[in-house]
Amino acid sequence: MITFNEYCNGRGRPDERMGRDGAGLSALSKKLHKPKPDFSCLTVGRGELDGWRDEYLRSRKEARNDALEPVTHRNLLQRVFLPPLPDLKESLGDIKELDDFAEVIKSKYKFRDGQIEKIESYNGVDVYIALPPDDFIKNEVIQDMHKGGYFCNYCESDAGGYYLQFEPYLPNEVSADIRSRCRYLYHYTPSENVESIKSSGLLPYNKNIYLKYPQGRAYMSIFEDERLAIVLRQEGGFGEHYALFRIDVQKIPIETGLYYDAMAPDSVFSVRVIPAFCVGLYREGRLTERGFQVIKEW
Repeated sequence: MITFNEYCNGRGRPDERMGRDGAGLSALSKKLHKPKPDFSCLTVGRGELDGWRDEYLRSRKEARNDALEPVTHRNLLQRVFLPPLPDLKESLGDIKELDDFAEVIKSKYKFRDGQIEKIESYNGVDVYIALPPDDFIKNEVIQDMHKGGYFCNYCESDAGGYYLQFEPYLPNEVSADIRSRCRYLYHYTPSENVESIKSSGLLPYNKNIYLKYPQGRAYMSIFEDERLAIVLRQEGGFGEHYALFRIDVQKIPIETGLYYDAMAPDSVFSVRVIPAFCVGLYREGRLTERGFQVIKEW
């Protein structure tokens, strides 16, 4: 047996230092020359990453939905835009059975009952209400609804998530129905718009305090509905001096489509200009809480 110092100084016999079969040298070589670590087993493919992401989003949706209190439909039409009117049809805001389109949305995002609803709004136009729990799902739902032909015209958030309302880009075209039912349509406007309408007609516009539209719209009422005009005046912040225009339905060009408005009773809109030769100044007056007080008629 040699001492440790002898071994280190090389005085021991090679076969004693390395082993008679050379195994000691091989073992020492392995210790001194370790191979580079192989991390190939840790490489993650795109498919695995996508799978992990989808699983995370599913668990996130389920966790957020489990934390939600049961939701019920809140009627935007009466809560935000229009006050309750005594003679509105009782079916306003009736919840309808979900169609296949809404069922797909509900299943995809694991929505509870009530988190997406199909509602019959004014004039029989169907709108959708969705209550996504967070910003990510909100954006995804808006994109899916867009693909289905609906745009988000109203968005509100609170501690429980988002309240979204979706309206069809264009409801069914009802020009023939309006021509058969109505001799005239009506349009209230602040007095400062009178000359412009007389020269250029009713121009589609896209300005609204609450609602967002993808295209300009020219709005007309089937009746002389001064109550609706009062609400619009209050929301727009205009003065009391107003004019009432009357539109001759038979003069509206046949290619000018008319559509029922989902957000106002007995109202229609067009995304095209209503030419000036169809529009005549009918009355001028003061629009107050008590109604439209006529100053002058034509």
